[in-house]
This record gives sequence, C-alpha cells and structure tokens, in this order.
Amino acid sequence: MKTAFSYFAISPTYLDERKFQAWFKKYAPNKVEKLRNLLENHRNIKWYWELTEDQVDLRTKYYKANILLLECLNTSDVVDYEVKEEIIEALLLPIAEIKKRQR
Repeated sequence: MKTAFSYFAISPTYLDERKFQAWFKKYAPNKVEKLRNLLENHRNIKWYWELTEDQVDLRTKYYKANILLLECLNTSDVVDYEVKEEIIEALLLPIAEIKKRQR
C-alpha cells in the first residue's frame, strides 16, 4: 500500500555516503518540491527554509548518527527487542517529548 510519504523513501542502497550524495543532487530538488506541495495542500503548512551551512552540516551529522544507531541496533544480539523498539520510536521525537517519556 502506497502512502503519500512513500514517494519520499530512500532505498537502503543510498546509505553509502557517496551514493546518497549523488542521489541527493539528482533527486532532492524534485522530492523537496513534492513534499512542500504535499504539506501545503494537505496540512496547510507553508514555510521556506533558508539553512545556513552550519545547519546543513548539523543535519548531515544528525542523519549519519541515526543511521549508525539503526545499524548498531539491527546487528546487536545483546539489546532486547522491546528496547530496540523504544529507541526507534524515539528517534525523531523532539527533545521535550523524549524527556517527558523518561519520567
């Protein structure tokens, strides 16, 4: 079943940095435009981000850290399934929500 967001999925093939960069340069502008249109039309969300170089660098580090964490979780035999699920569910949550869950 395809959802609106399935069009934005990135194949595991592109977890390799060079392949991802090539994919990003080729397809990102189109994907970003599709996502922007989807959000504007279905959620009435309109914004235009002008990220600084530092912000882009931080986003890249965040992306790589999440990929590393997922790879570690997927190859670990030590971490319980429930703990893995809890970590994965919290990956993209805002800090305030994560702190709320810790209480």
